Amino acid sequence: AMPLAQYNPRVSYYEGSFYIGWSNGHSIGSDHYYHTFGQKITNGIKQWGPDGVLVSYLEPNNMDNECLFAGISDKYYIWTRTDQDNPSLVSVWVKHVDENGIAVEGWPESGIKASTYDSYDVIQVAPRVAATPEGVLVIWADLRGDFLKSLYGQHISANGEYLWDSLGLALSDQGREQETPSIVVGEDSFTIAWAEMMPPDNQDIAIQRFSYDGSPMWNELGLFV
Repeated sequence: AMPLAQYNPRVSYYEGSFYIGWSNGHSIGSDHYYHTFGQKITNGIKQWGPDGVLVSYLEPNNMDNECLFAGISDKYYIWTRTDQDNPSLVSVWVKHVDENGIAVEGWPESGIKASTYDSYDVIQVAPRVAATPEGVLVIWADLRGDFLKSLYGQHISANGEYLWDSLGLALSDQGREQETPSIVVGEDSFTIAWAEMMPPDNQDIAIQRFSYDGSPMWNELGLFV
């Protein structure tokens, strides 16, 4: 069997404690899968047991779904989940945990899909996460419709309610591939920057500011810097 492994750590700091996330290897039968784990450190002492806790909870019959940790902000964890019944499909999940490492009221232990979009082309990759005054913002590259990576986002309240359309919101769809988004949040708005593929084979950097209801604030599609 493949040995257990841990990789891709990220850390956040919230109200006096460090929250860590990572991908942790599991042997399920004769196979090996990665799931998202977390740990809390306060004053140099582990708070969630010697080995941390499983954040990307799965029912026993779904333990073969790979849940690769992708980021953390405050106490919000995100990961990508692959269904082994159809490994080509990848979705983004998010979960708000409390100080004990369990789901905050309103959030299922399995987390919440960033988008309820459900079709043959559910391919969501490279997510980013940022806590906001109302909850959490998740942005990812989505291949729905045309199999080009376009930036989509979702805003979820601290209690697990979708604040935007549950399918997710296209942030700047210009019919070209977009990737490597970066997020900064403010009291009443957030700003993202990203790389956009330009013909014939170059990247241009773009930026856009949004209100927290998802409305663009500068122009419809953003600015090239």
